[in-house]
Amino acid sequence: MAKVAFRYLDRAQVATLMPPPADLIRIVAEGLAAHGRKDVVMPPKAHIDLDERYNGHFNVLAGWAGHIGRAGVKVTGDYVHNWRHGLPSEVALVTIYDPRSGVPLAVMDATHLTAWRTGAVTAAGARHLAPAHPRILGHIGARGSAFPNIALLESQYAFDEVRIHILAPGLRGERHRGRPRGARARRVRGRGHHAHALRRARRVRIER
Repeated sequence: MAKVAFRYLDRAQVATLMPPPADLIRIVAEGLAAHGRKDVVMPPKAHIDLDERYNGHFNVLAGWAGHIGRAGVKVTGDYVHNWRHGLPSEVALVTIYDPRSGVPLAVMDATHLTAWRTGAVTAAGARHLAPAHPRILGHIGARGSAFPNIALLESQYAFDEVRIHILAPGLRGERHRGRPRGARARRVRGRGHHAHALRRARRVRIER
């Protein structure tokens, strides 16, 4: 019987392999275009709903991407209060397969990938939907994908100000007292009310 071997990558290893912002956005945009060409099979995500028990749930996402010849299944735990324990709100694992044989090729920590993939989709969409020269970015939500959203949008636009709507007072006082890593805007402000974050904003990202 043929031997089956696959690669394991932990979160630190995945982080070191992440491409530069422009390449990341391009790769994700190519995947979106492939989906539009029906060269992607992506069934609806499944859920393991534990919100009433643990205030969290699992999302199970599967797909095949013909343009790269790979299939994959990702399981993401979405727990909004993980920040209280020093954990990301979304913790994920992905398995990659050869679609011709079903043989697994890799098992990877996908926490980093999930956050930055979200940011790349935001940035790719902004190329088609945002004004040509937006000056103020309003971001609703301050969970894990907030920083990749802002960093990748700032790789494309020269914002004067970034406003982040943050519900938790402790987060407004601590995590956003400084600047998100890679932020280039002259001002980065945490806002307690969404109206303050959105006033005069020309580009809005809403994080669920």
